[in-house]
Amino acid sequence: MAVKDFILASSSPQRRALLTQIGYEPKQIRPVDIDESELLDELPLPYIRRIARAKALTAAKLNPGENVLCADTIIVVGQKIIRKSPDAEAQRKVMKLLSG
Repeated sequence: MAVKDFILASSSPQRRALLTQIGYEPKQIRPVDIDESELLDELPLPYIRRIARAKALTAAKLNPGENVLCADTIIVVGQKIIRKSPDAEAQRKVMKLLSG
């Protein structure tokens, strides 16, 4: 049985749009703020697992008794995590890197 009554713990408009496309609308949007810094020599898979878990645990603690959906997305080239681009120029550089 699908859970229809949930809080989306994400500020991503794309994530909300994807949910809406498949017929889910969160009752509230409450993004969580955690430290997303990489640990020394941390590889992408352990990093994203750690961050997603931290977001989920934080969201659950901030919303007791609620169904909470949270997720995270990263871009990886080789074993290098590409951080969110702060501006258009940085975004162009990332796109160039990804396009080869």
